Amino acid sequence: MRPGRKRKFGHREPNGRLQRIVAAERDQRLRAGETFTVMMQPHRRGDNSQLSESPLGRFCLRNKLRSELYDTGIEYGGLVRQFFAAKGIPQPSSDGGGSGRGVSPEKAIKLKEELERLEKPIKRSNPLGFSAVRTLTVHEQEIPPPVEPETVSVLYYLAQMLRKLGRR
Repeated sequence: MRPGRKRKFGHREPNGRLQRIVAAERDQRLRAGETFTVMMQPHRRGDNSQLSESPLGRFCLRNKLRSELYDTGIEYGGLVRQFFAAKGIPQPSSDGGGSGRGVSPEKAIKLKEELERLEKPIKRSNPLGFSAVRTLTVHEQEIPPPVEPETVSVLYYLAQMLRKLGRR
């Protein structure tokens, strides 16, 4: 036996050194490893879509909804969370952004008016669907399957009110 460490296996260059990996191949190997890690996350279930990262996105994928409805949910959730911040209502997760000055009183009034404009007709017409949409968009939690049809109809109605979809 020779002293020292064991020889590594692999193709060699003419000088005896292990053949170096080309940069493109190295990047491809790294991406494949990252993709595998991402795909193994339990909430993705093998789907590499960016929508799989949130309950609203998974809901839209499961029901094959248009991207405008996803955008509507994100916008509505942002409005409600801004209003909560203006009123000092504690929120479980914060974005970590902002100046620390809070929301101006004028903006808080405008947020309240906009939310009243959006929520009053929805609460009257479909309270169950409204509650489910709020759970998905504001609290970012899954909803039970029996309320999904009502949730879809409320999302469509909300998209029309936010002018994301035309009235058809």
